[in-house]
Amino acid sequence: MKRTLWFIFFLLNSLFYLYADSENDSLLKVLDKVISERLIYTRKKEATIKELKKKKVGLNSLEDTYNLNKEIIHQYETFVCDSAEQYIHENIDIAKTIGNKEYLLEGQLRLAFVYSLSGLFIQANDIFKSIKCADLPDHLKALYCWNRIRYYENLIKYTDDVRFSNEYVSEKEAYRDTVMSILFDQSDEYRKEKAVKLQDKGSVKEALLILTEIYDKQEPASHGYAMMAMGLAKAYRLIGNYALEEKFLMLAAMTDTKLAVKENEALLTLAVHLYHKGDIDRAYNYIKVALDDAIFYNSRFKNTVIARIHPIIENTYLIRLEKQKQNLRFYIFLTSLFVVALAITLYFTYKQTKIVSQAKRHLKAMNEELVGLNKNLDEANLIKEKYVGYFMNQCAVYINKLDEYRKNVNRKIKTGQIDSKFGFTLENGDALRAATAAIKTPHVQLMGIHCHIGSQIFDEQPFEHAAEVMLTFLNTIRRETGVTLPEMNLGGGFGICYTEKDAALRYDSYMEKVSVVVKETCERLSFPQPFMMLEP
Repeated sequence: MKRTLWFIFFLLNSLFYLYADSENDSLLKVLDKVISERLIYTRKKEATIKELKKKKVGLNSLEDTYNLNKEIIHQYETFVCDSAEQYIHENIDIAKTIGNKEYLLEGQLRLAFVYSLSGLFIQANDIFKSIKCADLPDHLKALYCWNRIRYYENLIKYTDDVRFSNEYVSEKEAYRDTVMSILFDQSDEYRKEKAVKLQDKGSVKEALLILTEIYDKQEPASHGYAMMAMGLAKAYRLIGNYALEEKFLMLAAMTDTKLAVKENEALLTLAVHLYHKGDIDRAYNYIKVALDDAIFYNSRFKNTVIARIHPIIENTYLIRLEKQKQNLRFYIFLTSLFVVALAITLYFTYKQTKIVSQAKRHLKAMNEELVGLNKNLDEANLIKEKYVGYFMNQCAVYINKLDEYRKNVNRKIKTGQIDSKFGFTLENGDALRAATAAIKTPHVQLMGIHCHIGSQIFDEQPFEHAAEVMLTFLNTIRRETGVTLPEMNLGGGFGICYTEKDAALRYDSYMEKVSVVVKETCERLSFPQPFMMLEP
């Protein structure tokens, strides 16, 4: 039982991975198409921002300008960090002018966030230090903690040095604990942070349940959807499910590309994943796109991270190209050898053709000589024809005699007679005794009975009679032993046409008539119709 369950588990697991691979192949093709159209999405984003900027004309209050700037900043935060920084500074000036301290703090926190994304960690840290987190209202305190978490996450990637990473991780988790103490414990924001904590503790499957539930709530074309897909990809990588990791990385990369998010972490991570998987061409293309996006975004941090990976992938790609060039040169050389060999073959073919032409002329001369010899053999052929005619006449006589002899023998070799050639005889009870003995013998399972009524039979009537006799015998076995045998073989014996007089038995006619006999006999004997077999 355990072996069966293990086999079923292994089979289902194999089918799942085959399906996952097929789905991922399709998604990769879709992602390739989306990436090829990224210029369209960039222009669409620029058009959206342009429309927002037009709305600033005619605004009467600084409050309205501040709120519109927030929308523009939201668009620029993942698109062009310098432009986002410009509008954040404008909002900070507005907050100072109108004397709104909360707006000022919000602007400073957004500026620190953009600095963290662009790689200006010192400037971002200076802003964080200038703000007392404990004095902030809860919504700004949560924003402060989230920005700090992102700051330390980027700093860990930027430094890539274990001497500092432990300290940064401790700071990051301290801010995570703080933000969780502020949030409502049933909110999605709280549950996201809880899922991260569970992953750190090793409870990845529990974290996956939370992340999947939140992921299902997201709008497919939103940045939140991409962020949750990225979170799921990280979780699946932790449990070693690389097929699903790849799937969610692709979904995140596609979504961010369509949204013209230039701070596209998913595409960079997917490039590294495909590199380790062995898909060098796509890895190289994706890392180039990620680098172009980082340059467009003007992120020093992202450029530094990519700069560590890009040369490795590029070098592997170039080595692969060099190998392809070597293979191409080898195949060109091989093709040249084939061309030379073909030319040599054609030369020898030409020579052989000339030899064959000479041979044909020689054969023509010999044929002319043979024609002359054949004329001299005409008299011999006449004698031969007389003897062949005599021989054929004698053969016809012997064939007629053999046919009569065959018919006499056929009458004598029909099964069921006391002196039957083979099998058990019905009349003296041998067949019933043999069947009874087989049924009672341990380790022997008698499935049915078989007969052979003779050879060279050209009529259906003997087969119809044989079917009735055999069914009657099956009924006798049931009556005597209580066992109903399920199979019956009527054997063969169909006549073969040796002479023009012989008329072969039509199989459709045979089957139709024998089937009628079988059905009527079974109904008469109240016997279930057995599985029928016959031989050619």
